[in-house]
Amino acid sequence: MRIASEGGRLLLPLSSVFLIVVLADWLERLPALHVLAAGIFLLILLLFFFFRDPERKIPAGKKLVLAPCDGKVIWVSEASGGAEQGRVAIFMSVFNVHVNRNPVSGVVQEIQRRRGSFRHAATPQAVHMNTSVTVRASTDFGEVTWVQVAGALARRISCRLKEGQSVEAGERFGLVYLGSRMEVLTPAAMRIRVALGQRVRAGSTIIGEVS
Repeated sequence: MRIASEGGRLLLPLSSVFLIVVLADWLERLPALHVLAAGIFLLILLLFFFFRDPERKIPAGKKLVLAPCDGKVIWVSEASGGAEQGRVAIFMSVFNVHVNRNPVSGVVQEIQRRRGSFRHAATPQAVHMNTSVTVRASTDFGEVTWVQVAGALARRISCRLKEGQSVEAGERFGLVYLGSRMEVLTPAAMRIRVALGQRVRAGSTIIGEVS
């Protein structure tokens, strides 16, 4: 199982500490070292679970918008009336894969990082008030924006993208830690292909398509 690069930076030193404790336990045979080694091993397993990064089959098509994360769709709205863009919001629980993938192929035009509060990511106010990273990209079929929103637990966001960078749909670009949310704003011509309550998978579920 592949591990996200953000996880490797934590797991490598922690694994080294674990080996040192195991060696000390083998030499000294102290009960406290048994407990410490068991606790570190459990933490390593939890980190492997959280930072797991499974491979995904990326759908072919130049006019598709893919799910940027695993989770449950908690908001769906198509462009209508005064709305110039459609909107899909996805909530990631602590049990979901948290690696994020680009929803479209295109060129990153702008990245905005905002400091904010840390409300529960599933609440409607979270996208407007929480710490977030907004990525705006140009595509062959219009502008697409996606937003990483931090939740109430770890409160951290990783986004490896840079302005001016060319991206491919389904490629990994970052993650949001421990219970979080992502939103995708689609062009008016986009037909939304997911429903409220639907479970989606990053890079493999099609959430919108231009006909």
